[in-house]
Amino acid sequence: MSNLDDIFGTAPVDPHHAEAEAALLASLMFNNDGFDDVSGVLRAEHFYDPSLGRIYEAMGGLIMRGHKANPVTLKRVVPDDMDAVLGVFEDESMFVSAMNNEEYAAIIVNCWLRREYIRIGLELVDNSRHGSVLDDAAVIHQMAEAALFDLATGLQGGGGAAPIHDLMEGNLAMINEGITAQRAGKVTGTPVGITNLDRDLSGFQPGNLIILAGRPSMGKTALALSMALNAAQSDVQPGGVAFFSLEMSEGELVERLLSNAANLDYTAIIKRVLSDGDYHRLCEAGEGLRKGRLYIDDRPSATVARMRTECRKIARRAGGLKLVIVDYLQLMSGAKEKGVSRYEQITEISMHLKRLAKELRVPVIALSQLSRAVEQRDDKRPQLSDLRESGSIEQDADVVMFVYREQYYLERSEPVQKAGESADKFSERYMQWQDRLSACQGTADIIVAKARRGKVGTVRCAFLGHRQRFADLDKAA
Repeated sequence: MSNLDDIFGTAPVDPHHAEAEAALLASLMFNNDGFDDVSGVLRAEHFYDPSLGRIYEAMGGLIMRGHKANPVTLKRVVPDDMDAVLGVFEDESMFVSAMNNEEYAAIIVNCWLRREYIRIGLELVDNSRHGSVLDDAAVIHQMAEAALFDLATGLQGGGGAAPIHDLMEGNLAMINEGITAQRAGKVTGTPVGITNLDRDLSGFQPGNLIILAGRPSMGKTALALSMALNAAQSDVQPGGVAFFSLEMSEGELVERLLSNAANLDYTAIIKRVLSDGDYHRLCEAGEGLRKGRLYIDDRPSATVARMRTECRKIARRAGGLKLVIVDYLQLMSGAKEKGVSRYEQITEISMHLKRLAKELRVPVIALSQLSRAVEQRDDKRPQLSDLRESGSIEQDADVVMFVYREQYYLERSEPVQKAGESADKFSERYMQWQDRLSACQGTADIIVAKARRGKVGTVRCAFLGHRQRFADLDKAA
């Protein structure tokens, strides 16, 4: 068998190992039982010689159907490709112990990886040489990094199907850990500081996509910032929180965070009408924020690939990553191909956000707009059907939450006396409106409409809009 160094040398030949490819197929034809040892890591596209890849694929098809895969049966399935390996099969010196199968497979995959690195490198060179000088060069880096990341995660690919007895111990340990956490009043996922919400969902779970939706002026961004701040300052888990803002600048977000942390009026901050005492409180809050591991990226037109790259950087800097927030989904960049509808783009973005959560093993909260259908109903409480532009958002999400403030709608529907309505009737109706307004003053409902592993229902909390803050009702002061 040739030395790999001789093959890879300086010759302009893509890395490959012809003998390993042919010898593996010959060995598998001689003993089909060896196929199980390599099928989990080796795919047809890993072969340098396409005809050998087709033989390997045909061999797998025969074996999976319970047939023998040998030169006779394979000749019927892939007659034009069999000559590439029959000569090797007839060479008795090539038949070695099936224990070499995994070594052959490792060599084949190693060569394929090297070819893929060359392909990505050549694409990087080609993309760097061509295109307008006005194009963002960082996009080239993101494309290359995403390709390398996809290559790495594609190789990991999990361990395939596992017998239940192998899975039992780990899952029972996880359940026991959850029981212990529940008894101690703790959560198993990432807590976001709204006690009843954390209790109902046991925190946001790693790998979950959480959709936080609402109509404009409901306080979606304020709620997301409260969650980000609480998670960043929590010592339940190590790591940082990534906040991708596609709508607001980092300066505006920092001011909102300062208003929240210092418990100061947001309007006074943006109008710069703070007293010396309030400014001192603001500075103290700023010191506290510096200690939290919250990272803000306000670059527009973000793609999932760029977010993935940034998240990995944050994880390295912060010693891990525990939460990702995107504000908001409809402003993300998706497919650019001609003829691709916005519906299809949102479907693609939603699917990739779910993949991002699974790849990074963190909860991803994506804010989303709701359709105007809400405004056309008497009951303004949002429903799953109100999710805007794509049903795939509901399908991909593990949790769907709506933020709803009845106060907002009541303040805009102050009763007026109808023609022919008596003063007493109008007064009664007006008092009822006042009672409803008083009952919901300074509150908001977080409606959990979908939860794969949690409790569906409504959590009422305090909304301090002038301080950009959501909190438990008993901590609203």
